[in-house]
Amino acid sequence: MYYLDIYLIYFVLIMDAEGTHARRLTLAKAIGVRLLYLVHCLLAISRVMVILNEPRLWIYALGVLLLALEGIHAVCRRDGLEHKW
Repeated sequence: MYYLDIYLIYFVLIMDAEGTHARRLTLAKAIGVRLLYLVHCLLAISRVMVILNEPRLWIYALGVLLLALEGIHAVCRRDGLEHKW
């Protein structure tokens, strides 16, 4: 009986730590991908705006706002899980 108790305590502590680590890794991936895409979009828009000298092109940055909303939904509501297509 004593060995069973030790095994259960070990199992609960290790599984909880691995589950927390996996969740953090999933969240880090979800946030990292969205940040990388956000930076890419803003750099591309700014580069095109400088080349064409057309400040109205910043209107395309509103799409980045939608990306931010989707990121908040994915991280907060879906715990970093990506949508299945």
